[in-house]
Amino acid sequence: FQLWANLPKSLKMTDPRYQDILAKDIPEVVDDDGTRVRVICGEFWGKTGPVEGVAADPRYLDVWVPPGVRK
Repeated sequence: FQLWANLPKSLKMTDPRYQDILAKDIPEVVDDDGTRVRVICGEFWGKTGPVEGVAADPRYLDVWVPPGVRK
């Protein structure tokens, strides 16, 4: 998938960049209730995602919550 970030005004016209990330390189954390969080970009629960150098410093997480579990 592709991630797009809204850059600060000073960086709006910078060249786009591409970073290839393999699924095996995306760290995952699992909560006691089975909730799974893959850390794409930024930090979460001590894990750092492999996407780097995004000017806006975002946090992108892929979250899966098991059926019937409330968060």
